[in-house]
Amino acid sequence: MGLSYTAISYLAQISVPLEEAGSAAVVGHFLSIVGGMLGLVLYQACLKSRLIINMDPIFKSNIFLSSFDVRTMDIAALEMSGGSLENYVPQMMHQIGEKLVESLHTTFILSVPFLGFALLMTVLYKHHRNPSS
Repeated sequence: MGLSYTAISYLAQISVPLEEAGSAAVVGHFLSIVGGMLGLVLYQACLKSRLIINMDPIFKSNIFLSSFDVRTMDIAALEMSGGSLENYVPQMMHQIGEKLVESLHTTFILSVPFLGFALLMTVLYKHHRNPSS
């Protein structure tokens, strides 16, 4: 998405009369910031729900891990990097890693329709020509 910012900014500027190009660029930038924030919130909500569904049974089945409540835990608190994953029960390390990857995979697949919609809107965006040019 970062690479598309220049094209979206250009489309916003050429789709309006020349004297309004600056305003169109500012509005386009503002909307991209708002859209980025909303996208991040939706992504985190989707990832958190997938982590709860995938990790809750694993955490409840182990005595040590059952002290953690996945539903109220911050996503960053899972600390699933390679080194800290070993601090959890070593026998379950592979299973926890698989469930984490499954959660990320599902979340990325769910983002494809949103990206397709954004691409479609960009392609169908109507270009208005300035009559004075």
